[in-house]
Amino acid sequence: MVQFSLKLEDNRVDKWSSQYLDYRKLKKAIKQIASHRKTAALVAQRTLGC
Repeated sequence: MVQFSLKLEDNRVDKWSSQYLDYRKLKKAIKQIASHRKTAALVAQRTLGC
């Protein structure tokens, strides 16, 4: 399967380029949020014994 980011770049419309999200930054932010949520859940589990 072709990577989504490559497909996104290939199908980009120049006149709309200012409206596009930076996919790499978005992906990085989502990974960081997921990691923080996982860490917070582990801390809560250890702290509260849940």
